Amino acid sequence: VTIHAMFKCLMDSKEALLSVAGFVDTKAVVRSTLLDEESFWTKVSIIESIFQPIVQCLVEFEKDDPVLSTVYPKLYKLQDALICKEFQDKAKIKDLLEKRMAFIVNDTLLLGKFNLYMAYATYQYFTCHSTFLTFCRSAHLLDPCQRGAVLSDEQLTNLRSFLRGRVGGDFQKVWTELLQYRAKTGNFTSSSIWEDAQFVDSITWWKCHGTAATSLSKLALTVMSIPTSSAASERCWSVMGNIHSDNRNRLTDEHVEKLVFIYFNERMLRNSCNDI
Repeated sequence: VTIHAMFKCLMDSKEALLSVAGFVDTKAVVRSTLLDEESFWTKVSIIESIFQPIVQCLVEFEKDDPVLSTVYPKLYKLQDALICKEFQDKAKIKDLLEKRMAFIVNDTLLLGKFNLYMAYATYQYFTCHSTFLTFCRSAHLLDPCQRGAVLSDEQLTNLRSFLRGRVGGDFQKVWTELLQYRAKTGNFTSSSIWEDAQFVDSITWWKCHGTAATSLSKLALTVMSIPTSSAASERCWSVMGNIHSDNRNRLTDEHVEKLVFIYFNERMLRNSCNDI
């Protein structure tokens, strides 16, 4: 994010830099190789254009609300968008993206979080061979606004095998309810519940409309509640560190918790008032 902001600021300041360079003692080599060289600004523009969609994804993924269902389609749209851009070393960019994607989708960090959620939901533990990509596909499938729109038949088959080995005795019921959910049949025939999906988040939707499909709704609420990153927690820790400082080290845990609560809710209230 910082790198993108730096290059964007540089591009936005291009005219000002060129104007100032004419009045100050700018070294000739700086002007000839950078400021007056159009290829330099072309490279800066290319770098800024590469980072822009990446930053947009990061901002989306680091929200306070869980948005795991959007990760899978957005990551691959991001990859396609970058590969389609016109710049040199496209093959190198593609190779870097593929390596990074392989690292991301095989990241087991999220697995520990999901195991805790699954234990709480009384399902069996998922094994360490599960990947981040599987969770993203599951969330994408269970998002009522998307219902696995970008998943291929092969990916759905793999997901079925994944669930069969891990949901246990509830698999048949879960898969039956899942097929009804995707086809909008059975307990999901009412058009009003699909209209609601446009106005409420996925977790609220499943809590309200998943009561007739208990096994699937339990799985959906488990998956959809997984945070995309630890950014929200880290923001909370940062605020807590600023409040419980060296000068205020005698604050009790209860007081710190209340002050952090007040800080975040006051900010939310202020932002909501500004939006009106």
